[in-house]
Amino acid sequence: MRAIESENSGVGESGLVGADKKAASVLTTIDGAVDTRANTTTNDTPNAITNATTNATTNDTTHDTPNATPNDTTNATTNDTPNATTNATTNAGEETASRRNAARNYGSSESKDLPHADHGWAWMVLVGACANLFTLASTGSSFSVLFAEFVTVLDAKKSVIVLIGSLQSGIGLMSGILFSRLAEKYGYRLVVMTGGMLATVGMGISYGVAEVRVLISAYGLLTGVARGMINTPSKVINGVYFDKKRSLATGLAITSGAVGAFIGPLLCVKLIELYTWHGTLIILAGMYLQTVAASALFRDIPKAAKEELSQRRSSNNTSLMMPIPDMIKFGAHCLSSLAMGFSMLMFVTFCVLYGMSQGLSLARAAQMMSVINVSSALSAFLVAATGDRPWFPRPLVYGLATLTISIIAFLFLLAGELSVFVVCCVFYGCSGGIRASMETTMLVDLFGIEHLPTVQPIYSLFFGLGAFTGPLAAGGVLDYTGNLKLVVILCGSTAGLSAALLSGALYIDYRQKHTKQAEAHPRRSSKVEIIFDDATRSQHI
Repeated sequence: MRAIESENSGVGESGLVGADKKAASVLTTIDGAVDTRANTTTNDTPNAITNATTNATTNDTTHDTPNATPNDTTNATTNDTPNATTNATTNAGEETASRRNAARNYGSSESKDLPHADHGWAWMVLVGACANLFTLASTGSSFSVLFAEFVTVLDAKKSVIVLIGSLQSGIGLMSGILFSRLAEKYGYRLVVMTGGMLATVGMGISYGVAEVRVLISAYGLLTGVARGMINTPSKVINGVYFDKKRSLATGLAITSGAVGAFIGPLLCVKLIELYTWHGTLIILAGMYLQTVAASALFRDIPKAAKEELSQRRSSNNTSLMMPIPDMIKFGAHCLSSLAMGFSMLMFVTFCVLYGMSQGLSLARAAQMMSVINVSSALSAFLVAATGDRPWFPRPLVYGLATLTISIIAFLFLLAGELSVFVVCCVFYGCSGGIRASMETTMLVDLFGIEHLPTVQPIYSLFFGLGAFTGPLAAGGVLDYTGNLKLVVILCGSTAGLSAALLSGALYIDYRQKHTKQAEAHPRRSSKVEIIFDDATRSQHI
């Protein structure tokens, strides 16, 4: 027995790592019949003691004992012995624990590498981002009212008129990947300020013209590029300045956008009544100018934090060099964004026109748009307040919100009465607000904060592509059939496709995390089986 104790001194009194007392007695009985010669080498250097202490600490399967001493640095050199297996298991457990701790602490705001996150000037950056998203949402949602006005005053097909708004929304979202890189290189403040000035110029040119081509070029193309310079950088810098409170910051920013979208249609109706649509455009130009002042709050992150994020991206191959499961997950997520952009922008563009076809006045139909947007604001704020809680199931809520958008879109076909129309608008707005509030947070959850400057612009690119093609397709359907209910059916179908693709991406992510958890927490009985098998093999030797 003394020989056995000497042989197992490499792990001290816990040499039978993970085995219970019953397994220890069985092993003792077997080892009594085993004639093995153990050559042990004791390392008396401080490094060896440090390494042994580190191994005993990081291995989450080793039970700490008060008798652990520097003698624990003794390592058995005999091959095919229980100690060899135990040391291998210890090293594997150490590596697994290290990976798990790194993943758990990765990007934590408590890390000294990111001292700027979640406090200080981060809240001023949030104020600027909220102001910008408020302006973009209020001016963007005004197009649904302007579109109904353009249809009556402009001599052109609906599929051509809708190109004005689809270009503005689509180009603004699709160009985000370019301007995100430019903002990262030259500064978020410079890029967003330039976008605010270009948007003001584009809307100013649109004032006083009555030709569709000029409106497409100025209102659609130029203002759309400017919106891209404002939108994605404002979201990305908000995500960079927040870590543990990212869900709160993202939710507040999206809530401000929802409030702007609520005010936009009502304000646009009143402005058209007072100043016609020409005067409305020049007032919207002045609203875009406010983004120049708001973007002055976009101070660059500290140099040390910027270098740390750059090192993380380079070390983790953030240029879309992901494992195959992550690439499949990202592809499904982007296609889901494409389908959702196709559906939502189609619905937002034609909602007022559809309400008027159901017997509502222009003002009442605009109020229905505001009902959607105020519901979106309230739900986004609720998610912002609870989204960071550990009990909040973000993937489940995000997936259910996407599916609900599809279901409610079909229910609009039954909205013959005002009360039914209002209920549908409330549920559609709540689902859209929940989804919008969680988009950035879900991208971080699925792909990591170090990938956010890369994946968010690509995600916005696909959403923008859907936003550009959706209204055009709806305009073509309306010109060919004249039936707005077919447009609503198309909205519901593409939203359902988005929900199906998203469920696939979330399932892949669930399987990945489940597999990692299984690897990080192996069965304790497996260690007993390994030691038992090695002892038997030693007996045969």
